[in-house]
Amino acid sequence: MTSAQRIIRILLTALLAFATAFAAFGCRSISSVLTPATRDTKETGPVPAPMDGGYYVATESFAALDNGYIFIEEPLPDLPWSTEEYAVIKEHGFISVLSKPFSTFGADIDTASYCNLRRMIRQGWVLDEIPAGAVRIEEMLNYFTYDYAGPQAGTGDLFGVTCTIADCPWSTDTKLLILGLQAKEAPVQSAGNNLVFLIDVSGSMSSENKLPLLKESFATLLENLDDNDTVSIVTYASGEEIVLEGAKAGERTRILAAIDSLVAKGATNGQAGLAQAYDVAARYFIPGGNNRIILASDGDLNVGITNMSDLEDFVAAKRDSGIYLSVLGFGDGNYKDTKMETIADNGNGAYYYIDCTEEAERLFGEDLTKTLVAVANDVKFQLEFNPAYVKGYRQIGYENRELSDDEFKDDKVDAGEVGSGAQITVAYELVMTDSGMELFTAESRYGAGNAGVENGEWFALSVRWKEPGSTAADTAAQRTYAFGKDSYTAAPGADWQFAAKVIQFGMVLTDSENLGTTDLGRLQEEVMAAHYTDARRAEFAKLVCRVM
Repeated sequence: MTSAQRIIRILLTALLAFATAFAAFGCRSISSVLTPATRDTKETGPVPAPMDGGYYVATESFAALDNGYIFIEEPLPDLPWSTEEYAVIKEHGFISVLSKPFSTFGADIDTASYCNLRRMIRQGWVLDEIPAGAVRIEEMLNYFTYDYAGPQAGTGDLFGVTCTIADCPWSTDTKLLILGLQAKEAPVQSAGNNLVFLIDVSGSMSSENKLPLLKESFATLLENLDDNDTVSIVTYASGEEIVLEGAKAGERTRILAAIDSLVAKGATNGQAGLAQAYDVAARYFIPGGNNRIILASDGDLNVGITNMSDLEDFVAAKRDSGIYLSVLGFGDGNYKDTKMETIADNGNGAYYYIDCTEEAERLFGEDLTKTLVAVANDVKFQLEFNPAYVKGYRQIGYENRELSDDEFKDDKVDAGEVGSGAQITVAYELVMTDSGMELFTAESRYGAGNAGVENGEWFALSVRWKEPGSTAADTAAQRTYAFGKDSYTAAPGADWQFAAKVIQFGMVLTDSENLGTTDLGRLQEEVMAAHYTDARRAEFAKLVCRVM
């Protein structure tokens, strides 16, 4: 063999070894390789002793001192390449009651943020890698169930309201207010459900935690529907297709066969799919029934409407049709949380994320009526704080649900849908008048502002809502509830204590400016010491302890 042939053989063998190593170890980058020897050998000795930070792969053309093995340096494990998108969230700061006594916002029963965070933590994301925009504390709070009182019979109220105020765990200067709202239960839906499954079957949906998990999720939902409910399936990728139209839920074999036949391929034309789904839902519209599109996707729209403003306008224009639009998020890597939340918020629906079959079973089994059956539209809340007792406040979460004060009574302004028996948890940090905490208060040339009235009311909560099926032109109902010193306790119950820990975890994940004395290590000790018997709370404790 000539010298030239030997060199060529050595180079080809080295290239083959590199390709073999690359295939064996996936997409990891190989950062260091020993220089091949100039001699040719097919003999290899014993595998060299392991070295820190690497491993050996057998080859024919490497230095004799390594017995014919190539040493490959093991890189630190990297997260998969990601193009996930999350909106920027600007955390609420403290506000002087003299400057602004009202806090106004729309209802939110979404739980997507918590489930998506659970997926990240289970995948090994560390604290610094979790996007702050993925953390919506109100959705974390609303994932769990609490012992809240329901509305009193015969009052016509939408909610029962439970109020607990106690000393804030992370600040000696503030109190923590937890408001628990328990929605009324809807009567049995005798008119039935008209459901259109709008399923993304584009190429980006091919991974196991997307379309395959989606199929399992819809199979779970189908098991819990009444036989006379109407089911349609619309898919979208490069184009849209009506896979099944107007079937009765009792035709389970036919429906499951249609779902099972779905294959992921093509681009993602969400606009065409949405338009087709609304048309199908309108054809089978049930007056007085639950007419709903359930969109399932990773949110990666790449043709049709991709601009957030246009997407919002398109969905908002359909609100008065009486057709709700709920959103189910799946997958990772290219997940577009921003688009999914926009669609749900403007479609009179809720936003959920499914990261496992257990979550599908919870959503479509245990929480089915909360998920599918609305008891109110355009639900708004407004708290008015009395400056005679409360110096300032900071709302925790609901940043993307904020409304201007005048929008509370403007019934043309859209707000959140609330499902049957749903719970909503609302939290504020309160600065009482006897607190030493200083707050900025804008000076007025016309006077110092209203000092409040010492009438025993620390604040009042007003709730405004419309009945299901209402339009922008309809008038809303309203109820007001006042709370004072009687709501304060030095020994808050288990629900308050758990909600406080969820809030603290959310603040840790976002590196909040309002962390105070919160410490991740101490929080981990506290949640494990709590020994939660509730399955969801026990899982929360494990997630907190996995974060590094």
